[in-house]
Amino acid sequence: MNNILLFFKLIRWKNLLIIALGQFLVKLYLDRFLSNPIFSTNLFIVLVLSTILIAAGGYIINDINDLRVDAINKPKRVLINTFITEKTATNLFLTFNITGLLMGYFLALKIGNRNLFTLFLFSSALLYFYNITLKKLFLIGNLAIALLVGLSLMLVAIFQLYQVYQIDGIDLTIINTVFKTVLYYALFASILNFIREIVKDIEDHDGDKQMGFSTMAIVLGKKTSKIIVLVLLFILIIAISYLLYAYLSEAKRVLYYGFGLIIILIYTFFQIIESDSNTIKHSSNLLKVIMFYGLFALLLM
Repeated sequence: MNNILLFFKLIRWKNLLIIALGQFLVKLYLDRFLSNPIFSTNLFIVLVLSTILIAAGGYIINDINDLRVDAINKPKRVLINTFITEKTATNLFLTFNITGLLMGYFLALKIGNRNLFTLFLFSSALLYFYNITLKKLFLIGNLAIALLVGLSLMLVAIFQLYQVYQIDGIDLTIINTVFKTVLYYALFASILNFIREIVKDIEDHDGDKQMGFSTMAIVLGKKTSKIIVLVLLFILIIAISYLLYAYLSEAKRVLYYGFGLIIILIYTFFQIIESDSNTIKHSSNLLKVIMFYGLFALLLM
């Protein structure tokens, strides 16, 4: 049983659950506007499995490549060569990745556009190069992960609406609005994840510096990086407040939900102000809670 728990820890099951939940909520939202959804439940399950398999592979290759830096930043949480050998972990990475890509190719064929497979190939390649090189670079690694988070949500809209856009002579006004809503939803998730990635860079500063990385926390310093996080959070709070005031003030459920989101964001804002290198992990966890809370916004739209 302990080995099973460690395996789920290796693949970051909580993060995978958030990805799957986000995709499920996007599908629920889209189905409300499609009288006869072309993208079946079975195909959707394949899409979710493909996404989380590729993401799980990314987490495994991350642990493989971070053995030395994790020994400095979080020595008690290193799983490679303690719970599982590096060779077995590499085989798992390849199995998950190849299976996820094959599922993505199958979906592209079922939808009728092989070019859509490039979305899965791009995600897999970006995750690999992120773990090999990009995460060591200033800003690029943070942007790469933020992009992948948004793309995981947009995949549902792209596949579910693709064939709708191929139908001649139908009014696409509502469909376009729905697609834009999902795009804004994905953008919110991307920005929030971008902020969290900077917080994690601050948390991992010492180990990353010893390994010669050039993350934002190392290039600009922990203090400046924290200021950037606070500025981004402030912008997010203002943007959400404006949206609630300008467009959703008459939708009471959305209004109350939005106020709840703003309160959590403000609380996180002040937690980050008061945090230091030893306590900033709490802020990172709070940002994950905000992302989980924010996922349910689509149900109120």
